[in-house]
Amino acid sequence: MNSFVESVDRLEDGTYEVKTVNTLTNQSRSFFAPNVVIAAGSIESPKLLQRSNVFDRLPASVQKLVGLGLTDHPTTNPIKAKVTNLGSTIINIDDHGKVMFYSRGKAETDGSVRYPFNIEMNINGEYWHRRENDPTDPSAGLIDEVTVDLKFSFGNPLEDRNIVNPHSSDDYKSKIEFKDHRDPSYLYRERFPALADWTNTEEEVYQTLNNLVFEIFSKFEFFGNNARPLDESWYGPFNNFGYGTVHHAIGTLRMPYKLSWSGNFQVESVVDEDLQVINNIGLYICDMSVMPFSSAANPVRTLGGLALRLSQHLGVQL
Repeated sequence: MNSFVESVDRLEDGTYEVKTVNTLTNQSRSFFAPNVVIAAGSIESPKLLQRSNVFDRLPASVQKLVGLGLTDHPTTNPIKAKVTNLGSTIINIDDHGKVMFYSRGKAETDGSVRYPFNIEMNINGEYWHRRENDPTDPSAGLIDEVTVDLKFSFGNPLEDRNIVNPHSSDDYKSKIEFKDHRDPSYLYRERFPALADWTNTEEEVYQTLNNLVFEIFSKFEFFGNNARPLDESWYGPFNNFGYGTVHHAIGTLRMPYKLSWSGNFQVESVVDEDLQVINNIGLYICDMSVMPFSSAANPVRTLGGLALRLSQHLGVQL
């Protein structure tokens, strides 16, 4: 507790020394083990690897991959509609909930994924986002109209123009370089083809999203009419479109992978198929940094599956 891991160094006998410093007392303390699992996340895990002597044991081609590829799943801004009912069911201002529409990855005849995204629908989202988080906040008063909002979350390949660089000798803060993603063409020219073999034009991407918005909103009514986006605000260039989140960073210590059905298997990686760091027997990474792509859904179950698989590999009794 209260300890910061300085490094994970491999000793001559093949065991590892985990060096820590207590953040309250500044006292140093080391732990020794034949097996070590690093689980510090997509920012901290590559930083830890970079400042440990195990980094020097990596082949030069693998060293170049440490900290490379940081990404997340892009999410559109929400489109909202006022509603009164869903069929015979009246929706009240104190009703609230979240519904997820998950893509099944169904392929078209050309091999592309039909819908390489998931859809999140919130009913009275502001009610439970704000008021339930802090019921004493007077600025988050009760809503007076029922709203439904939709947003789309997309899977995302690694972005090798995003880099977590090593920290300087006198500062633990790494320099993180990001590609400028504000160009809307980036999404349909690079991300969709890489992940889902999607070659749709920009207009076709927006049309697909808007068709689904229309289909879902049309299930609801607003005083006898089909629900429509507020102010008729649909998806389009620089309108209601987001290009990333900060919620689920992945990909800086990649595992071997094959990204799309038509792609080649990528064997150059920082960890192997058992999450063991290359050339470092007994050293493992088990967090989202090993993921070779960002799923459209939240990655908690994926991480749980990786942890269970690693525990079986290590012979841990759960």
